[in-house]
Amino acid sequence: MRLMHTETLALHELYEASLPPYAILSHTWQDEEVGFQDMVSGKAVTKVGYAKITSACVEARRGNHEWIWIGTCCIDKSPSAELSKAINSMYKWYENSQLCYAYLCDLSANETCPQEQMLEELERSRCWNFVGTEGMLRESISKVTRIDRMCLSDKFRIKFTCVAQKLYWAPMRETTRIEDLAYSLIGIFDVNMTLLYGEGKKAFQRLQGEIIRTSEDLTILAWDVPPRKNICNVDSAPESENDQSMAHQNDEKEL
Repeated sequence: MRLMHTETLALHELYEASLPPYAILSHTWQDEEVGFQDMVSGKAVTKVGYAKITSACVEARRGNHEWIWIGTCCIDKSPSAELSKAINSMYKWYENSQLCYAYLCDLSANETCPQEQMLEELERSRCWNFVGTEGMLRESISKVTRIDRMCLSDKFRIKFTCVAQKLYWAPMRETTRIEDLAYSLIGIFDVNMTLLYGEGKKAFQRLQGEIIRTSEDLTILAWDVPPRKNICNVDSAPESENDQSMAHQNDEKEL
């Protein structure tokens, strides 16, 4: 896994078995994003997207994070093997991060955050406008994505959510490439797939095949039917010993 040092902005390739604590940036892709080759060649500073990288590093340093992972520039996409490994590992990388910053370039802060709360947080934030934490915005996120609030607050419950429910979340996603709609779901179903850009909608069929091969959950046969509330009995999922602590940590995830 390749991480960026938030002070020097240098990229370092590190073994996943001994990774240091790191933050991660989730963001909407825009024009002139900085890629790995741009960082290596020194052309990164000439691109519009470089400002996003430097701001992310500033925010991470303010949160006492020495390392950060940014998908646009921490993956060398020229060898297909590295790109395939990154996409198959990405869910785990996000899950293992200490903090995730979600940069939403088209979102106005005053649309989602109470005014007094927004002003308080803007006081402490000099780089990006603070909108809220995952805990503060959970209701809105659940409404937009159709993901159950309990799954947002406790990742442990996702393991007990049926296949049909997870696939029900997928149609709301938008991707530049058709295949990425399927590839973006690899982690949540805990499967592995080779990347075949150009296969179009067949990628989703291959994803379904992998799910069937690794799971005995027959709800996949009815995933296109809007599931009734609690169809997967999420409420009855076993309680983990760390439920409360995980919920608290998730509340601190910043957007």
